[in-house]
Amino acid sequence: MNQTCQLFSYNSTSIWITSNVRCTFKFINRTSILIQSFQSDSKFNTYISTSVVITAAIQYSSLIFQGSTSTTTTTTQTTSTTTAQFKLTFSPQVAYPTGINSYPAPVFVADVNQDNNLDITVGNFGSDTIGIFLNTGNGTFGSPINYIPATGSLSNPNSLSVTDVNGDNAPDIIVANQGADNVGVFFNIRNGTFIFSSKYSTGSNSKPACVSVSDVNNDQKPDIVVVNYGTDSVGVLLNFGNGTFRPQMLYSTSSNPQSVYILDVNGDDKPDIIVGNYGDDSVGVFINYGNGTFRSQVSYSTGANSNPYSVFVEDMNSDGKFDIVVANSGNRNVGVLFSYGNGTFRSQITYPTGNGSRPYCVFVNDMNNDGKLDIIVVNRGTNNVGIFLNTDNGTFLSQQTFAVGSQPFSLFVADINFDSKSDIVVTNLGGDNVGVSLANWY
Repeated sequence: MNQTCQLFSYNSTSIWITSNVRCTFKFINRTSILIQSFQSDSKFNTYISTSVVITAAIQYSSLIFQGSTSTTTTTTQTTSTTTAQFKLTFSPQVAYPTGINSYPAPVFVADVNQDNNLDITVGNFGSDTIGIFLNTGNGTFGSPINYIPATGSLSNPNSLSVTDVNGDNAPDIIVANQGADNVGVFFNIRNGTFIFSSKYSTGSNSKPACVSVSDVNNDQKPDIVVVNYGTDSVGVLLNFGNGTFRPQMLYSTSSNPQSVYILDVNGDDKPDIIVGNYGDDSVGVFINYGNGTFRSQVSYSTGANSNPYSVFVEDMNSDGKFDIVVANSGNRNVGVLFSYGNGTFRSQITYPTGNGSRPYCVFVNDMNNDGKLDIIVVNRGTNNVGIFLNTDNGTFLSQQTFAVGSQPFSLFVADINFDSKSDIVVTNLGGDNVGVSLANWY
């Protein structure tokens, strides 16, 4: 139900307004308006900018307050807009140990035992293992009862993906072993345990940093794409169809590629490759010819000394074009590069993550269920997760931060307890655990 309340010219220096419905407030001959919002429900608080200053001489102004989402001032001469900050809240992080000196790095959330509950898969960089935490069904997890056989001595698993690569409808694990210069494949035997299948060389001193899986040649078989930090290259391993792969085809990147994402960015229905070049302060785009081969990289600056550590690709401003989001660990910000729609991108717009934050991993998801994609980032230097809420047009509010464990490395966002709210899973490399923060906002 919508109601409209109108206040006309009033000489008092302050006016107290109480409303729990959508209201429109009209002010006459006011040169400034101070807005303060209070909500008694302890489960939910709304923060509205403490002041809206209208700089021109005003004869008429209007303020709209809808529930608890935004305020807008409009005038006949000057318009000023402020957006209410929806306050997200999460339960205190629950930490699940991964083992002494395990140094958990990559994390992926997927139902690995096919019980319709989302499980956690983590790569332990220090102990050369992969751990599986099975979901009990309510968003809590048991001990890592299904450790997979070691990925190899000093293999240092640094990135992983959980995807069915052999066509049996059970998700398999693909892992980039940075210390062993290879990619390993583990087949799922359907009960949440895995068997080692094979490993594929990425080249001497290649130091594979990140792996992703997608069908890049449109043959309905998921292929492996890996960025090789040590040899400044991206490798494409095409799938034979049974979960075995051809040797990698290499494409040159800029210096020290650290991350990779696969998505069609030029609208031709062929998945392209986007990489974050840590050593070159850029993101690189490889356009797919359609047969699993790619054009040479086109790069876009992320700023001097930015050291981009992670990339994510999504439509951030709802224009039907896929944009690039990047975590710039060196410059302590996240950047958004909007797409023109043809595979080229505008210069990045940045949002600070805080002094000493060193953002390492970025994820995109609708965190407050408003239909707009938000940015979530792991700030390794300040031991927190930052969330930037989308204001509807691809601009973002200042980050809200939430404490996690020691030296968080990567994150995954998913609704793991089926309450229709997005939860956060983080690997805490310094704490030897994986942390789960359940959303509890109302």
